[in-house]
Amino acid sequence: MSKYITLIGAANIDIAGRSLNPLIREDSNPGSISLCAGGVSRNIAENLTRLGARAKLISALGDDAFGKKITELCELVGIDMEHCYVKDGGSSSTYLAILDSAGEMKLALSDMSILEELPTGHLYRKRHLIQNSEIVVLDAGLPKSTIEYILSTFKGPRMFLDPVSIGKAKHVKNLIGGFDTVKLNRLEAQFLSGVDITCRDSLEQAGGYFLQKGVKRVFITMGDKGVFFKTAGESGLEPSPHVPPVNVTGAGDAFMAGIVYCSLQGKDNPYTARFSCAVARIAIMSESTVSPDMCADNVLREIEQMEAST
Repeated sequence: MSKYITLIGAANIDIAGRSLNPLIREDSNPGSISLCAGGVSRNIAENLTRLGARAKLISALGDDAFGKKITELCELVGIDMEHCYVKDGGSSSTYLAILDSAGEMKLALSDMSILEELPTGHLYRKRHLIQNSEIVVLDAGLPKSTIEYILSTFKGPRMFLDPVSIGKAKHVKNLIGGFDTVKLNRLEAQFLSGVDITCRDSLEQAGGYFLQKGVKRVFITMGDKGVFFKTAGESGLEPSPHVPPVNVTGAGDAFMAGIVYCSLQGKDNPYTARFSCAVARIAIMSESTVSPDMCADNVLREIEQMEAST
C-alpha cells in the first residue's frame, strides 16, 4: 500500500491501574499496574500499522526516559517516528487511568502540555510529508492555534478529527467545519451539537448539525447501542453487540483507525462503521491499550461473529 496517513497529536506513556475488587474511593485498592505507549494519535497510528497501513506520526516528545521509551515502542511495531519534534529538557506526555474490576475507566489524568511546545515551524518543515498524505488525522489534544494553522495551511489531504474528550473538544467547536470526517462518542456529539441524543431522530439532528457546519461525514459511537453515521446522501445505524470489556481506554482510538483504514481503501460507510466496530471490540478485549491481536484477518473474523449474534 503506497498511500500513507499522517497523524498529528499526542504520543505519551499510559499508566493504567486496574482494581482486583470493586473500587473503594479514598482508599488504597489492590490491583495491577501496567505501562505502555499511548496517546490518541499514537494509538490510532499503531492500530493502523497493525492493520497493514503506513502511518507516520508527528508529535512532541521530551528528551526524557518516557520520550525514548515511546519512540522505541512505536518503532518496534512499525510506526514512522522520524518526523516527531523532540524538545530538549522537555517532559513527555503521560496519561494515568484508574479502571474498576470490570475494566471500565473510572478516573483519568493526562499531562499533554508538551503539545503546546510543538512549533508551527516544525510543521512547516514537514509540509511535503503532510501535503502528500492521503489522510491527515488530528486529535484535539493539539492547541487550537496549531489546529488552525494546519487547516489553513494544508489544503490537499482529507482532514479527519478525533475530539478526544469534551474537555479537549471545546476549542475545536468553531473549527469543526474544516474537517472532512469527524468521529465522536455520544457525549462529545451532544456537547458540540447542543442536541440531547436520546433516539434515532436526535441522532439525525446531531449529525445534521455537523454537516451544516461543513463536515462531509460524521460517525457517532454509542457503545453496545451501535454506531450512527451520516453524510449528505445517507445515514445509518450499525449494531455493535455487547462484549465483556477488559480495558476500554483504547476503544475510541481503535474505532478511528478503522474509519481511516476503510477510507484509504474506498469502502462505503455502512461497511466502514461495521469494520470500525469490530476493530474497537478487539481493542476492548485486550489488557493493552492497543491489542497485540489487531490485524485485518482478526477484524474480519470479528465481523462474522458480530453478524452471527445480531
